[in-house]
Amino acid sequence: MGAAAVIVPIALMAAQQITGAASQMQTAQHNIDVYNAQAQNVDAQKAITAQQYRDKAAKLAGTANARAARSGVNITGSTAQSISQSLTQLGIDQSYEQFNLDVEKHTYLSEADYQKTLKKQAMFSALSGIPSSSASSAVDAASKYWGNSTKGTLTGYTPGMSSTGAMTGSAGYSGTLPKL
Repeated sequence: MGAAAVIVPIALMAAQQITGAASQMQTAQHNIDVYNAQAQNVDAQKAITAQQYRDKAAKLAGTANARAARSGVNITGSTAQSISQSLTQLGIDQSYEQFNLDVEKHTYLSEADYQKTLKKQAMFSALSGIPSSSASSAVDAASKYWGNSTKGTLTGYTPGMSSTGAMTGSAGYSGTLPKL
């Protein structure tokens, strides 16, 4: 068996961790791309919405002017005030819709930032996790191959101090020597 019995499991574990981290990084990158695309779609929707409201406002003003002209009414006083109020309400509605689209875009961009963080964590996990888990695996494999590495125990002297400053406990080494 020899060293190969120790090295092969370590190499397999490292490969699995790298593969898992790479998969997590790819998934995170895909999610980043999706959220950024959705944020761009919201920008397009905002432009479309703004144009729709401009068209509605122009139509509203044109229709009101045409009706007033057909009726022979001057566009002053209550007629002008009514048109102005309608246009104001239309502008308020547009502001609400644009604000909601801004919130939606911000949500997508926040999710993209979160996915970037997950991607960085996966990369860090791959880079930092391999040495620690490989070292742990190496100790486990060596323990299995060469036997139990903790034969005997070693305890040292731990002196205590009394309130007067005098040392308590037994002097010198107390414990068992390792079995070699």
